[in-house]
Amino acid sequence: MVSLNQNSMKTKILIAIGALVTLLFILFSVGFQVGDVTIGKRENEIQVKQKSTLDESPFSKDYLQSNKVICLNLWATWCGPCVKEMPMLNSLKKRYEAQNITFISMSIDSDTLKLRKFLQSNTFSFTDIRLDNLEYSKAILNYLEDRPLDKSIMTQSVPKTYLIKNGKVIFKIDGMAEEQELAAAIDKALRD
Repeated sequence: MVSLNQNSMKTKILIAIGALVTLLFILFSVGFQVGDVTIGKRENEIQVKQKSTLDESPFSKDYLQSNKVICLNLWATWCGPCVKEMPMLNSLKKRYEAQNITFISMSIDSDTLKLRKFLQSNTFSFTDIRLDNLEYSKAILNYLEDRPLDKSIMTQSVPKTYLIKNGKVIFKIDGMAEEQELAAAIDKALRD
């Protein structure tokens, strides 16, 4: 009788362990979030088939084909220097609001929820083009760096700020932009 109880107890333990393993497998394969921590599969990760042209992109239609100077800031929500330079960029946008220049940003974030939440905080007063150009993002990044539009991108550093005029990148700052340097480049682009 003692061995029958021991076998019954072992069976119950094995069933409990099996149920726990199955539950953990399901949770990790589906994913779940506890506070700001995502465990398992990320449902909100941006994954779309990339196009290797800009012709039909909102970026091309709304900005590249305009007659304005475009100041594009490449950034990410997780990038401390990116967030730190935002007040300066917002100030420049306000300073040049009556000029022939448009300020936009493009996040390289892959988590749509985190990006949307950050954009709703109104920390950055630029229009962010990432979500409207998801299938063109690789082509845009390649265009900014003067690479073939279909080239695979292994890594991307941020922040970067670009000035675009007449469909061409005319100025670029790698790293945090300094207000005086960027303002001088904007003034030159607006004059020329």
